[in-house]
Amino acid sequence: MYIGEIAEDKIRGGLGVLVIVMYNSGLVLVYSVGPWVSLLSLATIGIAIPAVSLATFVWIPESPYFYIMKNRPELARKSLQWLRGTTHVDEEIEVVKKNVEFDLQNAGTFKELLIDPGNGKGLLIVLFTCQQLSGILAVLSYSTIILNETGSGATSSISVIVIGLIQFVASFAPLFMADRIGRRPLLLGSMFFSIIFLITSLLFTATGFHFGWSSPTLPKLLEDTSIPVTQNQASLIISLLSFGSTVGPLLSIVTVDRWGRKTTMLLLSIPFIVSSILIAMAQNYWWYYVARVTCGLASGITWTIIPMYLGEIAEDRIRGGLGVTTSVMLNLGLLMAYTIGPWVSKPLLAALGTAIPVMFLLIFSRMPETPYFYMMKDKPNLARKSLEWLRGTTDVDQEVEVVRKNVEFDLQNSWALKELFTDKGNRKALLVVLGLMTAQELSGIAVITSYSTSILSEVGSGITSSVSVIIIGVIQLTVSVLVVFFTDRVGRRPLLFGSLFSIIVFLAALAVYFQLLANEDDVSVISWLPVTAMIGYVCSFTMGLGTIPTSIASEIFPCNVKAYASIIMNVYVFFIEGVILQLYPLLVNAYGIHVTLYIFAGCTTVSIIFTFFYVPETRMKSLGEIQLMLRKCSESNQTLQPVTTPVCSQNNSIYFISTNDVIK
Repeated sequence: MYIGEIAEDKIRGGLGVLVIVMYNSGLVLVYSVGPWVSLLSLATIGIAIPAVSLATFVWIPESPYFYIMKNRPELARKSLQWLRGTTHVDEEIEVVKKNVEFDLQNAGTFKELLIDPGNGKGLLIVLFTCQQLSGILAVLSYSTIILNETGSGATSSISVIVIGLIQFVASFAPLFMADRIGRRPLLLGSMFFSIIFLITSLLFTATGFHFGWSSPTLPKLLEDTSIPVTQNQASLIISLLSFGSTVGPLLSIVTVDRWGRKTTMLLLSIPFIVSSILIAMAQNYWWYYVARVTCGLASGITWTIIPMYLGEIAEDRIRGGLGVTTSVMLNLGLLMAYTIGPWVSKPLLAALGTAIPVMFLLIFSRMPETPYFYMMKDKPNLARKSLEWLRGTTDVDQEVEVVRKNVEFDLQNSWALKELFTDKGNRKALLVVLGLMTAQELSGIAVITSYSTSILSEVGSGITSSVSVIIIGVIQLTVSVLVVFFTDRVGRRPLLFGSLFSIIVFLAALAVYFQLLANEDDVSVISWLPVTAMIGYVCSFTMGLGTIPTSIASEIFPCNVKAYASIIMNVYVFFIEGVILQLYPLLVNAYGIHVTLYIFAGCTTVSIIFTFFYVPETRMKSLGEIQLMLRKCSESNQTLQPVTTPVCSQNNSIYFISTNDVIK
């Protein structure tokens, strides 16, 4: 009811299906965690989800339909303005008023539901009876017991996890199809290739999985006597993924325009698969070194090419939201490593890591190349066919012309790399973005992500470190979905300041705990503090510092330099990340965890000063206005257009989207 009353007509069907997606994510969580933890720990995880919902949903407005029904039109208008992000809601207010008047004039009774032929037929069409008689409830409730009776090689618990993940992935299909092909076709059959964006983002899931792999695996590496690994070697194994990722964006420059976006993405499956095989079959620590570097190369290219591919195939009205999809898929991979890693062997965890790129390779091979690439290679007929496949219609003449003009613009500005450094506004934009990326890494997010299990194993809370990390991962995934609703409504600077200040508070609290622990003081009274502080830290990072820098990066650069700026950003941030991951264990061994956390808190304090003086507010501003701000000119009331191409704007310039990463 609530979703139906706040949604726009064109997306109402998809939002209804989103309820099923979230329902299935809860199933995956229970399937993944339940077999390995106690009833008390599982119940504790169950408390975290409604707690997050309670803390965030209070900021969402009541539906305008309810306010009109209660004769409060002004509140209804404010609600719609908040929901739509614009003050131009007069027409929709009138529609709501007419609908409310109609409903009040035709208020029926329960008797009418049963005796009216139309209502009776509608009641039958709901198909709830068919749902239940299909046996879905029995399968969901007794899946582990059912699979216990089989003789497959995998345990029933692992089999249920795999089933749950596949169910979660498959539930995204109707999300993109409900309003495109109608409800009846969805009931009659499956449209396998409609989940384009989800399948494309599977490489981000693989990337997130390998980033999170180190957290549950690090203790096992140090304890495994069959393959001796020292603390220094283990830290290098972790950091090599980031160092390898610094080379990936540079390689993408050579491949994406020569081989194509699709071919490059298909080839990326190979290093992900090879990396997992090397980990599963490792004979000594050198195998881990090679595996992590190989995966890092693929991850670095992934950060560059997937936003490019999605940006080139997406319609303008949904391009901004695709960045959130990649963020969610990234955190899904992270959560998979957190939830499964502590309970299975290293080879089995590596085998699960292989499944993601294999699934991507098998399905994505049926996807088309981007129309932008075909047009760049002077193949307009193939560009048209690609667009027709993507849009599901042959009426693509206008969009083909838009693609052609943008290709001409990009080819005319192919030497724009020089402008990134020679133009004053571009230089300041690069300084702002690199400063924010530095703030991200110096806040300690890479350390928290990679060493979370090891850090929490030092504390004496009632919950094991593995379960604590799972709780953190679930909350991080949830918050990454919620943050999209606040970025364009609150503004970039307020979110950044709130995020940075909260990060300092939670880092300081965590540091104080470990300092007391190092001094051998009694910390049993505050044993809850480390997990609480890490949850607060992850939420604070995700709500601001983890997402805003890439959002600003997508707005602050002109069209012709944005791709180059993105490559420089990715190379820089992965290099800084690798250095921090390499230095962290050295600092911990020399000075203790608390000193390292104090350093992160101090660096974040400096980041607040940097943000106050250098980071502009880009909310609701055109690219021209942003460029004027960067050049320290007075703010203009005139909306300036950077170029004359139809789709070159702060949200979709050169078909590039922001990925809103939350773990880098």
